[in-house]
Amino acid sequence: MTKSQNLLEVLFYINNKKIFTARDVSDTFGISIRTAHRYLMDLSNSGVPIYTEQGRNGGYRLLKNSVLPPVTFSIDEGMAIIFAFQNLNNFQSLPFDMNYETVTQKILTLFSDETKRVIENNSKFIEYFSNRMHETKIDLKQIIEASMNNEVIEIKHNSPNKVTIRNVVPIGLYTYNGKWYMPSYDLNISDIRSFRVDRIE
Repeated sequence: MTKSQNLLEVLFYINNKKIFTARDVSDTFGISIRTAHRYLMDLSNSGVPIYTEQGRNGGYRLLKNSVLPPVTFSIDEGMAIIFAFQNLNNFQSLPFDMNYETVTQKILTLFSDETKRVIENNSKFIEYFSNRMHETKIDLKQIIEASMNNEVIEIKHNSPNKVTIRNVVPIGLYTYNGKWYMPSYDLNISDIRSFRVDRIE
């Protein structure tokens, strides 16, 4: 790897450490202690707030929450992410707000112009087709929030044969064959049951 790549790896490493020594960096990356000191000095000179801890158990300390290491992706990783978002674009209802075009453009800004051109050209030869996902009548975010808070909710469920009012504790969401499902603990029958979300009011 290039020196800049090595420095980035060291930055990721020390950002997750409370306190560390040059020996820790040396052992982790298989480099000499002298090189470890030089890398830490280079990072410090570039603005990373690395402080020296004096004393018997001293070493280096990074000011916490002050560094957000840059995220880097390979071309294949970028293609995979864009392909995954292309899949999400088939959903008419999602438990979060997302604009496919906006997200795609934000991802592409992470790459160099040359890499961006490669990804955009490759994308022309890949297309994701699936069943158009059913639109739901309720906000999927409400189901996620109820699941996280272990809440009892009352639902009106329209099955093919009858309409029932049920008190349930949602467990989460999953999608299958173009439809959203809400696995829940059904208080009416004291058992787990999955409800098709597009049939819920």
